Amino acid sequence: TAVGLGTGNLRQGAETKLRAAGVWERFAFGGFACDDDDRATLLGVAAARGAASLSARPSDCRVVVIGDTPRDIAAAQAIGASSVGVATSRYSVAALRACGATHAVADMTSPTFLPALAGPR
Repeated sequence: TAVGLGTGNLRQGAETKLRAAGVWERFAFGGFACDDDDRATLLGVAAARGAASLSARPSDCRVVVIGDTPRDIAAAQAIGASSVGVATSRYSVAALRACGATHAVADMTSPTFLPALAGPR
């Protein structure tokens, strides 16, 4: 298992923010705004880096995108990834489901959040 990050922030900005929160070290790789402006493309870059870190082909890896906007869900769909919509911004669980989220939860404390990450059994 490899855990990565896809963000519209530049790498340095993401690192600064996530170090301050004490979680930067949890991400083995990422895709950043400095890789591409297009959200789907930078997620694809992150997925390719993750596959490389596992010495695997991207097509052999399961990618799950966690996002709080329809743009995040669309980017996940564009790269063939599963998505977990988290209704912590202005979009509701219903709105995230309506735009095609594989799973949608109110927030990350929802009892269905971690099972959604685990995927099908």
